[in-house]
Amino acid sequence: RCVAAVDVSASHTALVVTDVLGHPLLEAAEFPTRPRPQQLVKDVADAVARVLDGHPEFGECIGIGVSVSGLVDAGGQVRFSPTLGWREVELLELLKAATKRTVVVENSMKACMLGQVWSVRGDTPVDGPVAFVNVSDGVGVGVAIDGKLLRVAHNAAGELGHVPLNIYGPRCACGQQGCWEAYVSKRAVIARYRGTDPSWPASAETGSVTLEHIMARAREGEGHALETIRETAFFLSRGLATV
Repeated sequence: RCVAAVDVSASHTALVVTDVLGHPLLEAAEFPTRPRPQQLVKDVADAVARVLDGHPEFGECIGIGVSVSGLVDAGGQVRFSPTLGWREVELLELLKAATKRTVVVENSMKACMLGQVWSVRGDTPVDGPVAFVNVSDGVGVGVAIDGKLLRVAHNAAGELGHVPLNIYGPRCACGQQGCWEAYVSKRAVIARYRGTDPSWPASAETGSVTLEHIMARAREGEGHALETIRETAFFLSRGLATV
């Protein structure tokens, strides 16, 4: 038997098939995330079917686990995802209908936190609080206490990328100004390097510059790239202090 794992971010969606213990059975495949939920659902369903049809040796697929950026409720509805531009999207139901399989949908940072807890659990429980911080298209935080995922009301724990660092700062994709995400996300770093408007939606236009390019130039000693990374590290540390 096998499981399909899908990770949805604003820029790309990744798919990997694993055994029931989570060990990958092949390399992850990636494709661009199309903006409309119906388009994404079709792309995911097609990709899962293509991989499973091509690898009958994997056996029965017992379900699809989906991690997605944004506020996800207990029923698998994406209540709000600023980076994806989604509100009230019934992602779980749409994917169940398209794939005819069992589907579980979770916030991406909560999924990452669960993965960290499971990977180190072994025979010893994980004591005390643990935080997992991810900086990518957005900023997310997963929190676990004594090995148990913190969810709070509406499954909203960890939505800390939208804590304001400066109420007069650049406009964030969520509509507020000065959010942590507006200073340290990939698009914010690229805008800082390019010297363009870091506010949303202007910062979505990254041109040909990527974060990988900036990091490579910083390693080569380029002054502007190094300064961009230093400024980003400063804002990252301010947000971590808030967390």
